[in-house]
Amino acid sequence: NLLAHCAARTGCPHFGLLVGQQSGLDFMGLVGLLVKSSPDVGTALHSLVRYFHLHARGALTTLRTQNDVAVFRYDIYEVGIPNTVQTGDAAVAAMLNILRALCGPTWTPSEVLLAHRAPETTEPFRRFFH
Repeated sequence: NLLAHCAARTGCPHFGLLVGQQSGLDFMGLVGLLVKSSPDVGTALHSLVRYFHLHARGALTTLRTQNDVAVFRYDIYEVGIPNTVQTGDAAVAAMLNILRALCGPTWTPSEVLLAHRAPETTEPFRRFFH
């Protein structure tokens, strides 16, 4: 509710994206420390998926790999959460920061999918996700 309220009051439809840009492993407590201390990216992501429930309830992360493609997802499953657009945008931005922390600051995904219609202005998303 808070993110949706802030987006409405500020008139900034990408408010969740801005919040997520400030988040990463340092905001995840012990789970973030475990991920950061992992010996390699694969182990780090598997640890994040396995222990994410200790950081946040109502959502989960999944990792699927096939050949040289990895699909990392964040899904909100809690019923009755209003306006998941802002929460989802914040989470996906935070996950990108986590992947850049693990893979290097210049790492970019080949694709980012958000669970809502394209916003009127896509530039903030294009700029952040590259």
